[in-house]
Amino acid sequence: MSDYIEHKAAFLNSFGNIFVKAALLLRGSKKLFSNESEAEKYIEKTKSESYIFSPGNNFSCRVSTKKLFETEYAVFEPNEKERAKTTVLYLHGGAYVRHMTKLHLKLIDRLCKKSRARFIIPAYLTAPKHSFFESAKQIAAIYEKETKESEKVVIAGDSCGGAIGVCILPLLFKKPDTLLLFSPLLSHKIVGHEATEKLSLKDPMFGGTKGLFRFISCWENETALSDPIKTDLSILPKTYIFTSRCDMLSAGCFDFFEKAKASGADVTLEIWDKMFHDFVLYPLPCSKELLNRAAEIIVV
Repeated sequence: MSDYIEHKAAFLNSFGNIFVKAALLLRGSKKLFSNESEAEKYIEKTKSESYIFSPGNNFSCRVSTKKLFETEYAVFEPNEKERAKTTVLYLHGGAYVRHMTKLHLKLIDRLCKKSRARFIIPAYLTAPKHSFFESAKQIAAIYEKETKESEKVVIAGDSCGGAIGVCILPLLFKKPDTLLLFSPLLSHKIVGHEATEKLSLKDPMFGGTKGLFRFISCWENETALSDPIKTDLSILPKTYIFTSRCDMLSAGCFDFFEKAKASGADVTLEIWDKMFHDFVLYPLPCSKELLNRAAEIIVV
């Protein structure tokens, strides 16, 4: 396959990479995502926890919060008098079980400022308390409500948020103009997938597939409709996939890309070497490069 775009990581990316990898290891991400018993402990703990959505106010853009049904969401708007012509629905990553972090909100704030678009960020219902259908219906309702007057609509997301962005397409009356997917989970087939298993040894966040697959199982709740690669890919709008060579999930991105192209979809795949899963969230030169690229796509 040769019809994708390659990006070389500069020295500063590789240097910063060392510190980010060390931070991820200290956080215990590898242990959680690679070990099924650790994942099970996390699931049991999550069942008894309550989540309070509070994005805060230390941002460059104007931020407000709303709620529809059970789902709260934030609205980021550029500090300009005129209403933004483009609305972006942003869906955060977190293996379907984690809520959005400050890193996600900072990323959205930077994108909002650069693109001058309006961003809608649902604190969507997560597993194990909720499954795909429960959460997706409410996300779709928020999307329809908040994009009615928009001239252009974009759905963006990182990791499993990118997966949700693809899977809600059949539920939407008003289709988006563009999909922006950062390090997305585009295939739920990870355990036993040779390329994914091999890449899992390189990615500092995962280190294996079994823990993540346990989280996926909670979200799927025995339905294949939550797996992006099993979606009708012929309905994809213009789609951009951004991933990295050392990202465990990049193998699924290649599989998805090939299937989408075969269905006639307009899909662009861009790959950074030496980077890890969700590198766009961290302060690295290549992340800035990717944010500038994403902002340009949103504006056009």
